[in-house]
Amino acid sequence: MRGKLIIVGGHSRHVGKTTLVARILDALRPAPWTAIKVSSHSHRPRAGRGDTGAEAQASRYLLAGAVRALLVRAADEAIAETAAEVRRLIAAGENVIVESNRLAACCRADAVLFVVAPDVADWKGSSDGCVERAHALVISGRASSTGPEHPRLRDQSPPLPRFRVAPESPGGELREWLWARLQA
Repeated sequence: MRGKLIIVGGHSRHVGKTTLVARILDALRPAPWTAIKVSSHSHRPRAGRGDTGAEAQASRYLLAGAVRALLVRAADEAIAETAAEVRRLIAAGENVIVESNRLAACCRADAVLFVVAPDVADWKGSSDGCVERAHALVISGRASSTGPEHPRLRDQSPPLPRFRVAPESPGGELREWLWARLQA
């Protein structure tokens, strides 16, 4: 039986992608999931944050319920090889959740979620390909954030479902939508 694939992307660094992956893993318990972080750059600790970069992300995945967590550093020329490995895992029946913009163009996902932080102006080049394939937008940050989303998404057509996930909001609507999508 084919496994499921969820891809989580976002328009910049530090917009809440890892937090969303952890919330999804927690919401989908007890189903076994492999969580994969794919990046083109190395991750270093953020000053004053007390974390250890990519290792902290993997730990968050495991604490949230992933059966294993993989960190993949893949340059653009190696992304096809990474996508092939993800497809192999899914074909073998594993459920996989990937944090990556670039894999959205290479793998057919059951759900592609694009994280938007209204207060972050940056827009990564890899964002365009991911948001074009997105099934839903996830607005991160505090509910008091100004503006519903990034200015680059205001005129999106057709409009995608939008879910706000903030510290004061557990994201129940997103969880229900995702369960329904995975069951379809």
